[in-house]
Amino acid sequence: MKYDEDKVDISLVPTAALRGVAKVFEYGAKKYSPFNWAADGPTTEWRRTYSSMQRHLYSWLECEDIDPESGLDHLSHACTQLLILIEHQKHKEMDNRCKNLK
Repeated sequence: MKYDEDKVDISLVPTAALRGVAKVFEYGAKKYSPFNWAADGPTTEWRRTYSSMQRHLYSWLECEDIDPESGLDHLSHACTQLLILIEHQKHKEMDNRCKNLK
């Protein structure tokens, strides 16, 4: 008998959305290099990644579904940037959020 109750149920994540995100990561790997975003973590300020995510979201909000450069959807680009930002949070020295907005 296997005990899975403490394991993450990855089957709950929508696979079509993940495929779109994977395509964006694949595009980035071809344009720059595989995992370049990880290598850039210690030198990329958080707001830069956040701004990229917001630009994709604004384009989508303005009814542009597909990024003209990559040919991939803006929401997958935004999701990719969010995942990168989650990973980059371990590099606290690159935290350049405006702390006095609260």
